[in-house]
Amino acid sequence: MLRLFKKVCRRHYYLYLEMITFKVCVYRDMFNDEEQDD
Repeated sequence: MLRLFKKVCRRHYYLYLEMITFKVCVYRDMFNDEEQDD
């Protein structure tokens, strides 16, 4: 039971990391676009 729980947690943790990385990338792209406009 605990092993399964850890497995699921790890998967969610990686998913969470991917989401954060994606948001950071999108934010960086937006920021770069604004800089180029100036």
